[in-house]
Amino acid sequence: MRLAACCAIAFAALAGCRAERYYGPFALSVPGAAREHTVWRTFRLPLGDEARARDERRARCEQEEPDRAVPCVCDYPTLRVNTYAVRVDYRLLHRRGATTYATVWLGREVEPPLPEQLPDAPQVEVLGEHLHRLEALDETTDSFQESEVADAGLSFSFEEYPDCPGTSVYRPGPTEFWIGLSLPAEDDAELSLDFSVRVRENR
Repeated sequence: MRLAACCAIAFAALAGCRAERYYGPFALSVPGAAREHTVWRTFRLPLGDEARARDERRARCEQEEPDRAVPCVCDYPTLRVNTYAVRVDYRLLHRRGATTYATVWLGREVEPPLPEQLPDAPQVEVLGEHLHRLEALDETTDSFQESEVADAGLSFSFEEYPDCPGTSVYRPGPTEFWIGLSLPAEDDAELSLDFSVRVRENR
């Protein structure tokens, strides 16, 4: 499997009073270098002074209140689900082979593995996905909208922090996502995925 960090900023802008940053473009291809049918990259959300301050407060809380009824991470998360509004724009290109179905997905690393989701990448839990049918040499563009990424963040939060109260986007959120591309294991098509990520600060 291939795992690489994606943290290069293309440019930054101000939209009203909210910072807006664009990361990428980044590229994935299947099959991968080892002929694998699932490939991905890690996208890490930016962490500023406020996030680092919450980390320090959480560390003090855990030291001073080790038996706290509500875990310290619930009140002092590095990021909340709604800290950023995130959108992933992508272009998917069928380069060779017959008609195929490809899945573009958002996910995270899990332990123990979940082989029933992506058999060739059992360490991945899929939090959101788009299924595309592509004819030979087809090209399509699509996006994971802000609401879809927020839903993926909530799914992460409920599973990672089950003891935190509430069901809203104020829950602790992820600091990174895996963005991936998968083909059926028996497929011999070749596809490429180019994507960029827009991160808008919620205030």
